[in-house]
Amino acid sequence: MNVLGKNEINGFGTIYYNNNFIFEGYFKNSKKEGKGIMINDKGEKLEINFKNDKIEGNGILNLNDGRIINGIFDINYIPIKGKIIFKNWRNIMKVN
Repeated sequence: MNVLGKNEINGFGTIYYNNNFIFEGYFKNSKKEGKGIMINDKGEKLEINFKNDKIEGNGILNLNDGRIINGIFDINYIPIKGKIIFKNWRNIMKVN
């Protein structure tokens, strides 16, 4: 959408970054807004909400080895607080 000479993205879309990361999710005024999935260069997926282009709330990171991290992530998508759930679902480890 072109508004007053600005190309703005609104709605669902995908961004392919130079570092081989991919973002799939919603945009408002060209900023990440609402639910989104960040996929790293290994194919691991972080499902998290965004507000005004910034991470908001808890997210779920699915690792390639079967572990799942459910918690709070920093701006670099690194978990700072939460739980790691292992493949067999019996072992749960807290982060912080």
